[in-house]
Amino acid sequence: MYLFNYIEMARVTGVPMSFLLTRGQAIKVFSQILRKARQKGLLVPNIRVRAQCLPLRCTRPLCCSSCFC
Repeated sequence: MYLFNYIEMARVTGVPMSFLLTRGQAIKVFSQILRKARQKGLLVPNIRVRAQCLPLRCTRPLCCSSCFC
């Protein structure tokens, strides 16, 4: 029964079944957002976040300028 659920979810969301097992809920939601945006002729921005600098908990005294330390 579980295999059937994963197969149907992969079909509905349009992602490979391995993505459902490894990436969780986020890939299901994001794939639906991309699908709707493409239908309406919109673009979804790709914003890269620096993993080394967290805005509220930066411990480096000479941090990057994008950090609000």
